[in-house]
Amino acid sequence: MQVRKSKKVSSDSAKADRFLNLLISFLTLLVLVGMGLLLHISFVAAQTAETGTPAAAAPMVEEQEMMVQSAPAAMGNEELVFGLSNGLELFSLENIDRSSESLNAVLLDLGNFPVHVHNALERARPDTNVSWVWQIFALTLFAITLGFVVELLADKLFAKRLLRFYRGKPESRAEKIGFLFSRSLVQVAAIFLHVIVTFALILVISDNTESVRHAALIFASFYFFFRLLLIFTRNFLAVGNEHHRVVPLDDQVARSFLHAIVFCGGVAFFLLAFGRWMSHLSLNANAQRILDLQSGLFLAISAAVICYIYRRPIGSWFSGQQDPAQRRRVWRRLFSQNWHLAALAYFLVAWLVFAHRLLLGLTYDSLLLLAPIVAIFASVLLYGILLLVIDKWLLPPINIDRLQDAFVEEIVLVEERAGHTYNQEEVNAEARALAADKEAGRQPYRQLLDHGARLVTLMFGLAVIIEAWGINLFKQDGLFGNLVEVALIVFFGYMAYQAVHITIQRQIEISESDKSGQAKMGRLATLLPILRNFLLISIVVLSGMVALSEIGVNIGPLFAGAGVVGLAVGFGAQTLIKDIFSGAFFLLDDAFRTGEYIYVTNNVEGTVERISIRSMQLRQSDGLLNTVPFGNLSFVKNSSRDWTMMKLAFRVTYDTDVDRMRELISQLGDKLLNDSELGPKFLEPLQSQGITALEDSAMIVRVKFTTRPGDQYILRKAVFAGIREIFNREGITFAHREVKVRIDEGAAGGRSFSDSQKKAMGGAVLPIVEDDDPDNPSKA
Repeated sequence: MQVRKSKKVSSDSAKADRFLNLLISFLTLLVLVGMGLLLHISFVAAQTAETGTPAAAAPMVEEQEMMVQSAPAAMGNEELVFGLSNGLELFSLENIDRSSESLNAVLLDLGNFPVHVHNALERARPDTNVSWVWQIFALTLFAITLGFVVELLADKLFAKRLLRFYRGKPESRAEKIGFLFSRSLVQVAAIFLHVIVTFALILVISDNTESVRHAALIFASFYFFFRLLLIFTRNFLAVGNEHHRVVPLDDQVARSFLHAIVFCGGVAFFLLAFGRWMSHLSLNANAQRILDLQSGLFLAISAAVICYIYRRPIGSWFSGQQDPAQRRRVWRRLFSQNWHLAALAYFLVAWLVFAHRLLLGLTYDSLLLLAPIVAIFASVLLYGILLLVIDKWLLPPINIDRLQDAFVEEIVLVEERAGHTYNQEEVNAEARALAADKEAGRQPYRQLLDHGARLVTLMFGLAVIIEAWGINLFKQDGLFGNLVEVALIVFFGYMAYQAVHITIQRQIEISESDKSGQAKMGRLATLLPILRNFLLISIVVLSGMVALSEIGVNIGPLFAGAGVVGLAVGFGAQTLIKDIFSGAFFLLDDAFRTGEYIYVTNNVEGTVERISIRSMQLRQSDGLLNTVPFGNLSFVKNSSRDWTMMKLAFRVTYDTDVDRMRELISQLGDKLLNDSELGPKFLEPLQSQGITALEDSAMIVRVKFTTRPGDQYILRKAVFAGIREIFNREGITFAHREVKVRIDEGAAGGRSFSDSQKKAMGGAVLPIVEDDDPDNPSKA
């Protein structure tokens, strides 16, 4: 039953993906057709307005044209607000004085604003009174209402076809984004049908009243822009679908944010639509400036207020970490706490520039104020698409349950072939751990791709804002065009740097933790840090060179200078070159690895702790750290490779039964070999080598065993303890060192010596004997 349910879910998901692809293609075609239709309608309406403008409006048009012509003629490229010399000229003292005079004229004419609006309405329809305005709102409301009915039916139809595949709680980020995109496309498709029906009704009903038709089209167009804003905001915040919300916002905060967008956006779009309508009616220039200044001021204030009120929720989203226990970077913490200050400053400066250009009679655009909002919406849309591409195609998450089942089958097959019994719960746990570990290995790369998507989104948003200010970023012969290319080079270099670092660092961690392939992993742990440093330095140098080349720096002399410097270094640092090449060949020969105990020239020994490009560091058993250049190495003795043989010697008396002693040592070897803890450490069991030397007071007996490097010291303790126990039990005596001193009392004149004098004589001879003993460990 569970398998059937999972198959049904996967089938529904596949159907959803196919339907989503078809819907995207269909909607793309509809959008292209709709854009052409809207452009055609706008062109026809503009042509009709130019041919049907009443003669009474001509003086007002001439007045506006005269005011525009009275603006400073030296401005040149008006689109470039802060374009170096042009931006400075815009805010010259002369232009500031002209702007102040224009502002005073607007303020003096503020009381006549209703009169100007009334006159504009009368000039548009001289055959009737201003009551025709109500026809506009009635026609617009009627057309929008009927279109809204069509929208509801289309939304219900599309949602029933597509969104039924996204029932239940989503399990992955791709499912969340896919649902939000699908719902957005469904709603946009329904809005598109709403637009067609509404515009068709307006064109049909207002066939003989051009002024009513044009005004209705203006208000309907801004209404649909407002609806698109709501669709985007609602799906971005996932209001009503908190399980599909990607941004880390509380449901109450998301609803409050949506309500603020609805109110401020509704008022702003109405003001913009009313201003566009009055501009079409050739409103008085000062009255038109009042409307535009009012619309711009409301946009700036409402956006600033929203940024300030929701500074903390949005700041927590910018921070990227919801766990306060996790440590964040300083710059990210500062930005998440103070981003609203930059936003407030931007809206203040943008409104001042907008008002300044408006009062000077230059071309102006509300896009300066709307640029951050447009940039946010476009960036979020791009970010969602990039995340969907990452999770669907580039690096999709592994299905842990499915991979676990595959590992379970593989483990069971191996155990059955080996004839072993197994516990199903233990097998499931092991398979689950293997599947989780495989997914964890892909996680750093997915985080890197997410980070790259955020960087691309940030650069795209900044590009949208800069373009809104009239600066062409993609002009090949301009400064900003070079900066864009440099930014792309730096971005790809940074991504390559991080990818190499992640890959090699993960291999180093695996080599340090894997004990099964110790030889191979130890060599990797030695070579990978050097390879990592080489690749990272190469990426940084190449990226820097290409970036310098893009901004106009001639890098040819840099390469020539590097060649000269390299030649000088080659002659002046021959020892350094010798160290580097010697180390390279030692590493290629696999003479030593990190963590191995080696003996090198000049009686230096120790554990290899660190290997650099020219030297290595050895840690002695007493803690001393030796740094040995590779050029000083004439040989390397490695005591940590493959196996090691430990030979132990001890002394027994001459009355010892040698055969019995060998038999006891063999029994001790079998006992240690069968020990659960010590037995696996033996590669070859403990063996007796018999009598290896004879001395005056003892026979020298030697035993040996073979084990892995590092385990010989543990086994040596066990062997010595076992031999002592057996010898004590069997009555075998260890021989002590004896010194016999023969005193010729006759040669001493018949003098007799006391016992204390005899002991003193023996003690005086003992150091001489110990110095002659080759097995004495204290011998210098």
